[in-house]
Amino acid sequence: MQVAERDTVAVGAGNGAGRAVRRRRSLPSGRALVGGLLVAIAAVGVFGAWLSATAAPTSSYVVARHDIAPGHRVTRADLALVRLHLPPSLR
Repeated sequence: MQVAERDTVAVGAGNGAGRAVRRRRSLPSGRALVGGLLVAIAAVGVFGAWLSATAAPTSSYVVARHDIAPGHRVTRADLALVRLHLPPSLR
């Protein structure tokens, strides 16, 4: 262990090049926290919209397998069940 003596000069003393003392970083402000929360909510919303847009269709509809001539009696062989996404105006 070294003992400092009275005439010891601190490093950088006398030439003005002493160590700069910086303020300790504080916690983010309330505005920064609200901004971070809004960004997180937007990310969750985009992810939810993407999941909804890429999800498989959940409703099945009966469609004609081929063109049907007027007057033709429709049978089970003429129809098929297909899963589709339809807008509410067409349901």
